[in-house]
Amino acid sequence: MFNSKKSKVKIDEIDTVIGPGSHFRGDLEATGIVRVDGSYYGKISSKGDVIIGEEGNLQGEIVARNVMIAGNVEAVVTCSHKLEIKASGKLIGNCTVNSIEIDEGAVFKGQCEMTSSNNTKDREMVNAG
Repeated sequence: MFNSKKSKVKIDEIDTVIGPGSHFRGDLEATGIVRVDGSYYGKISSKGDVIIGEEGNLQGEIVARNVMIAGNVEAVVTCSHKLEIKASGKLIGNCTVNSIEIDEGAVFKGQCEMTSSNNTKDREMVNAG
């Protein structure tokens, strides 16, 4: 899903969707892919991936394997693998990730702590904003 620019997620692979025009408040625990195209206030914990679509808005916290942001996020983000912020995406908040990719035009304001998959004690702090 996050390994190449050409990869796409098929809609039938997404387990949970907060659709456009929907508003959700609370905590969500999932094992698969979660997509937010509406408004979400709270914490999302997923053993899979979390996608914030272009129309999506999230305030709170995200803990997942991979996170892709194309909408607006004000949150603390923790990824065991990769965080992607697309050109239309905006992340206001801190993140802890193994890998990060920020497209030209994207907005990131916060601190990013890079962790190594081989040694979690190897850390590098990156400030943005």
